[in-house]
Amino acid sequence: MNATEKAIKLDQEECNKVRENLPEGPWTKEPDRIEWIGPNGYRCLMQRNPYLFIWCGYVGVPSNHWAYGKPYDALRHLEAPGGLSYSQHCQSSICHITEGNDDLYWLGFNCGHDSDIIPKFRYASTYYKNISDPCGRKLSKAEKTAFDNIEKLFSNQWSPIYEEVEKKVYGTVTYKDVAFVRKAVEHLAEQLGKQSLI
Repeated sequence: MNATEKAIKLDQEECNKVRENLPEGPWTKEPDRIEWIGPNGYRCLMQRNPYLFIWCGYVGVPSNHWAYGKPYDALRHLEAPGGLSYSQHCQSSICHITEGNDDLYWLGFNCGHDSDIIPKFRYASTYYKNISDPCGRKLSKAEKTAFDNIEKLFSNQWSPIYEEVEKKVYGTVTYKDVAFVRKAVEHLAEQLGKQSLI
């Protein structure tokens, strides 16, 4: 098992722990990682962030690509949910495990913005009540009080009151599922297939 595969395994274990402590939702039966060859032959990757339990999408470009090595904030003209938020060479689990070009530069985005449902935040009270020791230590009195207050504010279900507050503050707030993220990743790959977008 190489370093990427080990990192993927650790992320999967963390996702499984989080999933066990969340109420049922669209994320219940979704995978946590999908890798494929997308438009223009670019490697595409969707991976769930194990700490926020949101999807992130990536496209890997080869060393001869015009966007290779550029920081994501220099590529603001590319469309992605919330804008690009990632640009790195292969590292940890953000890398391909299929055979092929090993010198890829990954450009990506995350689905953890104001208009996105972040399962671990929305259900924080359920999550932390269901695990005995969230950080390997006992919760302080202040932390217990904070989680109790969260419990009072938000039910553990898709509360219509909470959704109404979200709409007033952020507009429509939705969970970005597999289909949405895959479409966004492929759209990014299509844009990266153009020689020049500037």
